[in-house]
Amino acid sequence: MKLRENLLFVFLILLFITLIAPISHARESIVDYYNSIPIGLLDDHRYQLQFINNEWRSEAYREIKTIVDIKNGYLKIMDTGTDGRNLEHELALYRTNEGTDILGVNITRFDGPTKVGKLKFYKPIDNLWIDVTYDVLPKIDESLFINENYKLDMKKVGKFILRIEFLYKLPRIGTTMSAKINVDRFIINSLEFKERKEILPPAAKEIINNIKYQEIKLIWDKNNCKFTFGEKSLFTPSEMVKNYLNPAARKPPAKLKLDEVRRIIREKGAREAASRGLDHVWGQLLDAIATGEPAWLEIACELGRHSDGEASETLDAAMGEALRRAPRAVLQRLDGNPFHLERVCGNTFADTGIRDATDEAARIAEQEAAVAKVRDKSLTERRDTCLELIRRHTGGH
Repeated sequence: MKLRENLLFVFLILLFITLIAPISHARESIVDYYNSIPIGLLDDHRYQLQFINNEWRSEAYREIKTIVDIKNGYLKIMDTGTDGRNLEHELALYRTNEGTDILGVNITRFDGPTKVGKLKFYKPIDNLWIDVTYDVLPKIDESLFINENYKLDMKKVGKFILRIEFLYKLPRIGTTMSAKINVDRFIINSLEFKERKEILPPAAKEIINNIKYQEIKLIWDKNNCKFTFGEKSLFTPSEMVKNYLNPAARKPPAKLKLDEVRRIIREKGAREAASRGLDHVWGQLLDAIATGEPAWLEIACELGRHSDGEASETLDAAMGEALRRAPRAVLQRLDGNPFHLERVCGNTFADTGIRDATDEAARIAEQEAAVAKVRDKSLTERRDTCLELIRRHTGGH
């Protein structure tokens, strides 16, 4: 009897443990985490992952390079321009000795000619995503990359130090990640513009000349759930760095592409693009508009509607240059939205003093001759007003 009572007691204890114990389940995979992480933590865009024909794809109707390595807890999506996004999502899963997971989320955007990176680490607990970046990642700053013997004069270079950014790379194999100083981006952040000419200030050059290291490894300490510093690699200047440090040896810039300008306008909006988003190619943009090609004239109109100050003045001058080459196409666009006859007719690069233009008289004479040849009856009044403005500019009759 006593034995039966003991067996019944053991049975009840086992039943109780079974009822209150959490249901065991397989740990979340990298795909599970990507699909469940709040979209705001992915900068408001999540790609739709699909497993088709024995391979992972991102939004199957588009060609986006996708790497999904469930075994190693790694995912990378490289969207190089679809829908104007130009971004990368890179995620890596770190398992801890506590049985919890930490997810590294590295988002890289292509902003003009350079990359911009943002790295965060999150610990998913129930339905919460706790930001543990500052707990697991040591402080990454310029001191890790600058020559140890260089003493920063903060009064001189302080504002430029704040413009230093970093790029990160999460590991597919192993747990060691890396941080890299983003010198190309530092140049873009530091450029100053005078009449839309790019100038790299001496203080920024001084910082670049004292960069010793390019990249540092970060080693995962599983026991303490954080990264520690590893070896460094020496700095190797990119072509952009070489060109800005030694302008005399600078190679001619690559031809400006219409698609690239459209992408920047689409991503940043026309107002931001006209204000500063296109600063790094503004001179080339003015030259392109000056060709009088319809597609570039449309770009000028789009930017002109959202520009002011120096940007507006230089666009007017570019349209004046285009008037010499494509008078009919330009006159069609001098309807006040945004370009006015009074601001374009008689205006040139030489008149405005940009693009190193000279011989204003010859340019104005070419402009007058070109406009006089326009025979489109719908533009007669506009043509005649333009000719009057050009002749008034030169004092002619």
